[in-house]
Amino acid sequence: MQKRNYNQACSLAVALDLIGERWTWLIIRALLTGPKRYGELLDQLPGIGTNLLADRLKSLTGLNVAEKSGQGRQAAYQLSETGEQLRPITHELIRWGRHFPAQMDANAVSRPEWDMLAIEAMFQPDRAEGVNAILEFILSGFNFHLVLRNQTCRAVTGPAINPDVKITSDSATLMAIANQQTTTQKAEQKIRLKIEGDREVFNLLFALFE
Repeated sequence: MQKRNYNQACSLAVALDLIGERWTWLIIRALLTGPKRYGELLDQLPGIGTNLLADRLKSLTGLNVAEKSGQGRQAAYQLSETGEQLRPITHELIRWGRHFPAQMDANAVSRPEWDMLAIEAMFQPDRAEGVNAILEFILSGFNFHLVLRNQTCRAVTGPAINPDVKITSDSATLMAIANQQTTTQKAEQKIRLKIEGDREVFNLLFALFE
């Protein structure tokens, strides 16, 4: 038993050594929303140096956490099957981080791509029995959709084929509705929200996500 505990402790240490370095998990966060070219990653990671980004990507591909496809300017990086195993761990970190609102920078820049992961993390599968729906979003110009199937939620970059509802808005407006700081009707009247399709499916956004 002692040997097993020692091995488990070593496994944690190895995992932290591999992906616990500064910027590494933020690169993984960017890749969790879909493949990215080098320039796109630089744009999503303000403050990271080009050499450091190249070093982190080399490390992640060397570990088979990420994969590179294409050459030159068209080369893109995406998570491997091993890297995708970090998705539920990332969800847990997002939920855990919500316990420390005082530590959050109110002036920090956010992106709709990151909201995709936050929405996945807030999904409550125990409330979704029998729910099968596709919700398409255009948040501040960024297009993605949610697929709800078999008590699971997956966010996918890009438009959906035949979504049940299409929602055009911004993250702040949807959060204000969720926190009951405004209503759907008021947001629509102020042209901050547009709902096309099944409004009952739209309401799932507030019933199935916490």
